[in-house]
Amino acid sequence: MAVASAGRRSSTSRTDARFVVAGGVALVAVVALGALSRLAAPVDADVADVVAAVRHPALETAARVVDRTFGGVGGVAVVVGVSVLVGVRRGPRGGAAVAVAATLAWAGSEGLKALFARVRPEDGLLELADGSYPSGHTTTAAALAVGVVCALTVSRSDAGARGVGAAAVAAAALVIAVTAWSRLYLGVHFASDTVGGALLGAGVALVVVPGARLLAGRRGRRRG
Repeated sequence: MAVASAGRRSSTSRTDARFVVAGGVALVAVVALGALSRLAAPVDADVADVVAAVRHPALETAARVVDRTFGGVGGVAVVVGVSVLVGVRRGPRGGAAVAVAATLAWAGSEGLKALFARVRPEDGLLELADGSYPSGHTTTAAALAVGVVCALTVSRSDAGARGVGAAAVAAAALVIAVTAWSRLYLGVHFASDTVGGALLGAGVALVVVPGARLLAGRRGRRRG
């Protein structure tokens, strides 16, 4: 039993370390994309044309609901609610790590907006004065979605985690995609803004949530 337990802890540590490295790579990619955003202009224009070709009042309503869900007071409520739910399932540390990841990701998006000062698309359905890159809503959604996946999927040897892993990943991808779509539909971001936001949110979550678990494991071993 002790050997099996040690093996599971070792597997979890290796998986978490890989997650942290992947998160670091994603964060580097965010900065690179922001610096080279002009090169994405043709793709941004093509994507905007595709999104603009499909208009319906119901779609606008849905996009506005997503806007309120991951922005302002709604965003704070979602972060708190999701963090509490994760805390119930994985313990206070897991919930706190998700909350910290979402908060840091949002703060990072605000800093990068000021740094790159990219002008938003014209004629958007919402009037926003801050920078366009990266999308803050997509950043928050990605940080929460990926943070939850990291918190629930502990390791491949964890049977419970395996059962929830595929569904969690699919749900996370859906949340990020719908949020990104809503920003494009409302005309407040370019496609590359949403890609940058997804990378930023996912990168921070991959560093913070598995990183917190790694630190807790090391402290536990020292005490042992």
